[in-house]
Amino acid sequence: MLRSVQVFFLGWRAARPLLHSQRLNSSDKWRNQNWWGMGNLKDEIEKLVQLEEKNIESKNKKNSEFHERQRERFAPLRTTLEEIVNAIDPSLVQAKIRVSSARLEIGRTRNGHFRAETRWEIEPSYRHPDGIAGDRAEESGFAVEATTYFQFADVDHLERSLTFKNDQALVDYLMGEIAKKIARGR
Repeated sequence: MLRSVQVFFLGWRAARPLLHSQRLNSSDKWRNQNWWGMGNLKDEIEKLVQLEEKNIESKNKKNSEFHERQRERFAPLRTTLEEIVNAIDPSLVQAKIRVSSARLEIGRTRNGHFRAETRWEIEPSYRHPDGIAGDRAEESGFAVEATTYFQFADVDHLERSLTFKNDQALVDYLMGEIAKKIARGR
């Protein structure tokens, strides 16, 4: 009531500093109590930040454990793939073998440039449960993305997704396909 009387007698422009100072004094209460009565807003934000940090830490731990298991699953196959690549003429194969995946390409070297005819991207199988891209669950076997390139066709390449129940089945498939590709080129 007093404030409205002061505004009336002093006029709006003259009372503005008075209203502003009253607002500043009342904002001290805001700093300690938010408008919906939950307590200190700073504490609530800090709790939310700590909860989110725990969630991130948990996701990072699960992610690193997943990658470690993938490396362990791929290790025996990695050794076999390195032996296969070393047994083939280097002008016919290019390989990039990583700790948990590999890319093998069979083709020909022409005019000093390698031209791939077939490429295989190999890794241990996994799936995304519930369709969430960040979460992954292991599946048995190995997944292979096979790409065949065509030189003179309307379609320049064909991609296929293959799944093998174990590393032996995958190696048998690769050996047969590599032998076919090399024999056709001779």
